[in-house]
Amino acid sequence: MILNMPKVGLFSNDAGGAEILSSWAMKESNEFLIKVQGPAIDIFKRKFESNLFTNKSVKETVSECDSIICSTSWDSDLEKNAMKEAIKSNKKSVAILDHWVNYKDRFEDKSGNLINPTEIWVCDRYAHEIAKNIFFNSNIRLIKNPYLESIKLQILNNTYIQNKTKNIKKILYVCEPIKDHANKMKNKNFFGYTEDEAINYFLNNIKNIFNCKIEIIIRPHPSEDPDKYNWVLDAFDLDIVISKDENLVNQICYADIVVGCESMALVVGVLAEKQVISSIPNGGKKCELPHKEIQSLQYLLKEKNV
Repeated sequence: MILNMPKVGLFSNDAGGAEILSSWAMKESNEFLIKVQGPAIDIFKRKFESNLFTNKSVKETVSECDSIICSTSWDSDLEKNAMKEAIKSNKKSVAILDHWVNYKDRFEDKSGNLINPTEIWVCDRYAHEIAKNIFFNSNIRLIKNPYLESIKLQILNNTYIQNKTKNIKKILYVCEPIKDHANKMKNKNFFGYTEDEAINYFLNNIKNIFNCKIEIIIRPHPSEDPDKYNWVLDAFDLDIVISKDENLVNQICYADIVVGCESMALVVGVLAEKQVISSIPNGGKKCELPHKEIQSLQYLLKEKNV
């Protein structure tokens, strides 16, 4: 047993950031104290023992740690408050960026002040370039994405039944709470579309893209009510199933095509070498995922003269 091992506080709210932060922590030998909320709770509970979780305040949790590492969120104050408390206590603070959008918002407090942690970690060259152009005075470190590294292994070793039927296209549609994000930005039209408009656009047009039998699985976001999209079952004459707590990697490996707006699940689809399509409708803000493999439904429809 190692005595006096440094204790690291982990703070997380959003699902995407929680996947990266928890995957990183699983590879480390530090002693951890975990303060999570929202979608991050279930993700961390799948990987860590219950005695590592704390119900104490952010201030108390930071005081018990030697350093902290946070994921980032632009609609939650948990990580921001943890970073501010660590800075105030002269403790090392690290923030991991898990996406490619809204970077500045992830570090601004309610007064609009920019929080500057000891280090900002990014997980690919795209994120590194974006972060360098925004955080001029910050120590930005490029690391391998621990979540996607684990996903690669899961894909490689996946034994889930693959789709072998050539005359059927199996499509996984991954959802996002677009309206909630826009409301928290205090601008209902921030994205130029809602999740309902995006899924309508997709379901109304998918037969124009694929001239074959189509089977669709709709996967609600971890932060959404599992029944949120049940309305599509009666609204469309399509073979649709609403997913209930299925494993994402299994679903992606089984699918031929992965569709969504700009979810991290689209990136996992790219890793699995699936056809990946962004369903952002006409008039919507352009998909900011930088991966060239992601196609646009708008563009595919133009190619078909629809």
